[in-house]
Parts: sequence; structure tokens; C-alpha cells
Amino acid sequence: MAGAVRLVVEPGAERALDDVTVAGDPDYLQQVLLILLDNAFKYTLPPGHVDVAARVDDGYAEISIADSGLGIPPEDTERIFERFYRGRNAAAATGTGLGLAIASWITTQHAGHITVTSTLGVGSRFAIQLPLPTPSTSDRHA
Repeated sequence: MAGAVRLVVEPGAERALDDVTVAGDPDYLQQVLLILLDNAFKYTLPPGHVDVAARVDDGYAEISIADSGLGIPPEDTERIFERFYRGRNAAAATGTGLGLAIASWITTQHAGHITVTSTLGVGSRFAIQLPLPTPSTSDRHA
């Protein structure tokens, strides 16, 4: 479909986290994903793409959302998780500068991490990592 931004789900991503459980509030975690997806589509012009991937690695469930959008200038990447901060490319779309701050806060409250890598004019990749529960000592001896 020309003139649209394509959503691409990495093969296997829809099942990568099927048997994975993280401790947390599902509504809040859904909000993090919606914020990241909304930003990816907001800052990607047609005929671009937004890629979603998921995996389990080193005790964490990770979901990443990458786009072929505007990218973020290096001097802005350090500040984009601050409340009300809108980077240089923010003029390309409407917003208050709260979305990524909220996403970061929610992820931190769930003992997780959120990271960004970006290249100006090429796109951005946001990843959230949430810790997997560790078996308690009593579970190991049962």
C-alpha cells in the first residue's frame, strides 16, 4: 500500500513471549507499548515502516520498536525521557513532551529499562526490558 507506513512484526515475535510472565500492571505496560508505537508512526513518513520484535535474553523479556522515521539528533537522545522535553524533530508532530517520560517512569517502576538508539534521517529503535521472575528458594526445593 503506497502512501502508508507499514507495520512489520519480526517473524516469531508474536510467539517469542508466549510462555513469558513478568510482574507488573498490564494496563501500564500496555501504555508503554502504545506510547512507543504512537511515536514511531507519528515520526515516520510514508512509505516508511515500523518494526516490532520480541525476545528473551539474560533474564529479561525485551520488546523493541524500530522505525524508519526522522531519527533523533544525538544532543536530544540524552533528554527525550525528561518531562516536557521536545527535541528538534518534535515540530514534525503534535505532543506535550510527556509520552516518553511516562514510558520511562512506568518501565522503571517495573524494575525495567528503556533504551533508545537513533540515527538522524534513518530512524530510531526503542527497547524495553522487563525482568523475568526468578524462582524462589522454596520453588527450587519443591
